[in-house]
Amino acid sequence: MGIFDGCLLASDVDGTLIASGYLPPENVEAIKYFISEGGKFSISTGRSAGAVNQVFRIFDKKLTSYSIVLNGGMIYDFQGEKSVFDMTVSEKVKEFTKYIADTDKSVGIEIHSGGEVYVMNRNSETDLHEEYEELNPYFVSFDEVKDYSWNKVLMAGFNNSERELRAEKAKNFGLKDNEILNTCAAILGEDRLYLELLPVGASKGEALKKLREIYDIKEGGLFAIGDYYNDLSMLAVADISSATGDAPEDLKQKVNYVSKKCRDGAVADFIEYLKTILEVKIDGRNKKERA
Repeated sequence: MGIFDGCLLASDVDGTLIASGYLPPENVEAIKYFISEGGKFSISTGRSAGAVNQVFRIFDKKLTSYSIVLNGGMIYDFQGEKSVFDMTVSEKVKEFTKYIADTDKSVGIEIHSGGEVYVMNRNSETDLHEEYEELNPYFVSFDEVKDYSWNKVLMAGFNNSERELRAEKAKNFGLKDNEILNTCAAILGEDRLYLELLPVGASKGEALKKLREIYDIKEGGLFAIGDYYNDLSMLAVADISSATGDAPEDLKQKVNYVSKKCRDGAVADFIEYLKTILEVKIDGRNKKERA
């Protein structure tokens, strides 16, 4: 038996597993060790399933178990290339998206539907995001996609105060708090701010609960690491959680362990910490059994 039998580690991607396209080699070796000791490794990202293909150019997807994409809107089997579970946004989200598209032309809008991405109100920020994640979007009007199943809407092209203003507009429009999520990606050395609209109840935390059920993860064996506020629900669900050294200070206060910075091998550092914790527990149990 390996020390990680019955365990699952969920890791955010951008800013946690990889840093602006750089994958610390120690992360790969540590993940391989984690798996060899019986653990399951899942990525947990706001990216769509298709957008993760860029990551798999530098990270072997065979190392992943079922994983979380679209900030919890979908659980995806990358090895089988199929959705295991997904959720769609409400009609109210669609109505609000149309309202923004019609009245706020400065805001870029991406609609994620299954493996496809559709763009309305194209701007420099959506162009940059699509280049960074190597998306191949369709440029459409609302009427062309209104009847599709939407898994996520991403809005881009504003500073923090402008993003908060749009979030407040969404609430006034009738969207629920758990349909609105602030996210961020470091692209070209600069934090890019996004407002995401999700299915009711979708979050990395709720998706992680489903993974726990799917894999029958043992009590105390659910682990998670992230670097931003959209990871909070996942970190709260985990039995042992970690924030990277790059994470906001208030997020670091909510986890069990603060790891190294992303570029220095945050995931590897967390796995080493988990190994130490579990070895102590196993050693303590063995001593009790011998007594």
